[in-house]
Amino acid sequence: MAGIRAGHPRAGGAVGGAGASSLVRRVARQVLLVAVGTATLAAFPTSPLAASTSGSSPGFSTVGSVALPGATDVAVDPIAQRLYATVVQGTFDVLDEQTLGLITQISVSPNADSVAVDPQNSRAYVGYGDESSSAITVIDTSSEQVIGSITTGQAPDSFAVDPTNHRVYVGNYFSNTVSVVDSTTDQVVSDIPTDAYPASVVLNPVTNQLFVGQQSGTVLVLDATTYQRVADIPIQGGAAGMAIDQATDRLFVPNTLTGPYAALTTVDGTTEKVAATTTTGSYPIASAYDPSHNWVYVAEGESPTLDVIDATSSAVIGTQPVADSEAVAVDSSLGRLFVLSRPYDPSSSSYSWTIYAYGTNSSPAPPTTPTATTLAAAPSPASYGQTVTFTATVSPDDGAGSMEFVEDYSYPIAGCGFVGLVRSGGNAQATCTTSSLTPGYHEIQAFYSGDAGYSSSSASLSEYVGPASTTITAQPAVASLSPLGLPLFTLTARLVSQVTGKGVANELVSMTTGSDTICTAITDSQGVATCSAQSKAVTIVVNAGYRAIFAGDADYQPSSAAGGLIGT
Repeated sequence: MAGIRAGHPRAGGAVGGAGASSLVRRVARQVLLVAVGTATLAAFPTSPLAASTSGSSPGFSTVGSVALPGATDVAVDPIAQRLYATVVQGTFDVLDEQTLGLITQISVSPNADSVAVDPQNSRAYVGYGDESSSAITVIDTSSEQVIGSITTGQAPDSFAVDPTNHRVYVGNYFSNTVSVVDSTTDQVVSDIPTDAYPASVVLNPVTNQLFVGQQSGTVLVLDATTYQRVADIPIQGGAAGMAIDQATDRLFVPNTLTGPYAALTTVDGTTEKVAATTTTGSYPIASAYDPSHNWVYVAEGESPTLDVIDATSSAVIGTQPVADSEAVAVDSSLGRLFVLSRPYDPSSSSYSWTIYAYGTNSSPAPPTTPTATTLAAAPSPASYGQTVTFTATVSPDDGAGSMEFVEDYSYPIAGCGFVGLVRSGGNAQATCTTSSLTPGYHEIQAFYSGDAGYSSSSASLSEYVGPASTTITAQPAVASLSPLGLPLFTLTARLVSQVTGKGVANELVSMTTGSDTICTAITDSQGVATCSAQSKAVTIVVNAGYRAIFAGDADYQPSSAAGGLIGT
């Protein structure tokens, strides 16, 4: 899909920058494997394609770009002027910041998901977002060698590094803990409990505050020495891919799971309260703070641009054209912004991975016109098997771009991955029709891609699908003689969904007389259930027939009908 939902943190303060989150990586990995297949993934190139310079685009000057299939995260080492990238196939790629040329490639475990850097001590840490992982990889960046592995909690893929006190804080997404690692011994010295799904960890060494962004919608503030909880700050939606301005103690929080409320929340670390909320493009999943300009860069997984926000006023001051960005890192000493872009091409049903390098000493492009997306469903609620139409309306809009309809923050609804817009007046609409929703509550999201003149936006709603009503028809019991001359009855019933008018397969139907079960059968592809009864023949005759009963389940409502008696 044209961007993935959720976020992913980065090593906090020292080097700035944040990628997307464990949830985003987890969903991304699933979609990636579905889209290209495991065999194709394994066959990806094992090194970046040749780096290139692509001149200037509206906004920051484009210094260069490099294609890196399967890339998941980026981080910078401003001392060594190195750019590090994790790759899902299981590599840690070292590139030259100036040229984007590949220096070396280090093998790590598959599903490498995130990277944090300790430039002062020549260390890099690789995290893994899949549920089966419970260790991080330690790399000596001076020798460019793996020097160890540290056992942590489950899915360790967010970091904050304290080079002075030799501590690394590791967010364990599925263990709901933050592991504290002594970087001199590579041993875990403490595990800090969190509430739910720590997706981003950021340290302010000036104030000794440790901020833990949770996908449950809270930022925890901890004392980085005692590990005691100081405050809980409610955030609208998820909190992932955070960045910080250490000097002002302002924390920047992409609200990853906020649906139509896509925003960057600014938290005042001194007062431990929300200071501002800035509307962004669709699906903000990562951020990086640039102290040389006092700017915050916000990567947006469902947007054709990256937002540039003034850290003091919290206003969007510009955009950078780059599609579906999911990780950012900044080297302010070099004046470089690095963005990992992973757009989806519906014409070829494939993704492309590119790392762009931009010079930040020029001005960003002017902000695009903000848009708002609304979403409606008909019918609502619906029944299982019923056709539901979702209509997304964008305003204002010029009719360009596309709409993506997604079910439960995961996969695009079949046939609704990239839907064109139809313009009407100053608005534009896209529709998605589906009959595949299973019973229960579903969160439906509509993501507008935006275009050169209009910003991306999104909307969501909850759609309830109830079990479909059914009708069962019982045929008269047909009596015959068995080979032994005993009476034998054949009982036949057909179960039909009243929603679709079609037979319902693989359901249990019971043939009964009163409280006595004669026989049972499973419906075939046409909804027909047939069984024979010999020992209960007298009961069928006495009752002049039988009753076919479907008890119902999560998908279909119960029904029953009487069947008479025919002798042959």
